[in-house]
Amino acid sequence: MQIFDFISKEELDELPEDESAAFLEFVRIARRKLQTRISELDPQDENDSEVAHDARHGFVNVVTATARRLHIEPFASMEVPRVRDLSYEDYRQFIADVDHYMTQMLFDGRSTSRRQTVGLSDDAKTKIRSKLFHLREALEKSDYDERTRNRLRARLDEFEKELEKSRINIVAVAWVAIEILATPGALMGSYDASLKLINQIMQTVGEEKLSEDERRQLPPMEQPAALMPPRIKEKKTNSKADFGRGFGRDLDEEIPF
Repeated sequence: MQIFDFISKEELDELPEDESAAFLEFVRIARRKLQTRISELDPQDENDSEVAHDARHGFVNVVTATARRLHIEPFASMEVPRVRDLSYEDYRQFIADVDHYMTQMLFDGRSTSRRQTVGLSDDAKTKIRSKLFHLREALEKSDYDERTRNRLRARLDEFEKELEKSRINIVAVAWVAIEILATPGALMGSYDASLKLINQIMQTVGEEKLSEDERRQLPPMEQPAALMPPRIKEKKTNSKADFGRGFGRDLDEEIPF
């Protein structure tokens, strides 16, 4: 399997900007496609076994290459084995070690995500929905062309859908506000009223976030903890780099992320 067997151009374009988040999403997509491909093969068939081996090596290859581009250690420092040198045990160990590091990265991302989101009370959601209703009214009365109206309707729909979630993304709220106000004409004659509605939405979200942070007494933002290897120390059986078995001696130390 080659790179675009693991991820499409569209999926690649949709990866998060954050390097750790992009790596996590890439591995998730690539692994799902690898499993789908292998499930279609007959392990008793010699040709299919070769195809499966090449697919597994392809997965190791693209994950390592992605880690190098995104600076994700320890994978960025790993050597990719030749196709003939990758044993099934090496592959299994690689998968296990990827899972180990990804689990740590997921929890680092969870902490960051909670700081960028807020859980809204029912009262706050009701207030925001009321403001969105009036924004829709202003949009329909505006002099925008239909294409612009459709785009802004879609943004308001997305915003309202966000309100159904347990936590709303603060950046998403700000982006909707910016896009509405930055559109040429800015709801024309209703600009002042629209600006007031958007400011009220932002104020409601801000008050909820401040209240939540005070209740949780969040500590200052800190650097994520260093990622730890799956095995604290592992004896080497020979001096040759041991791909997939603990990432080699130099990677058995604590790996800074």
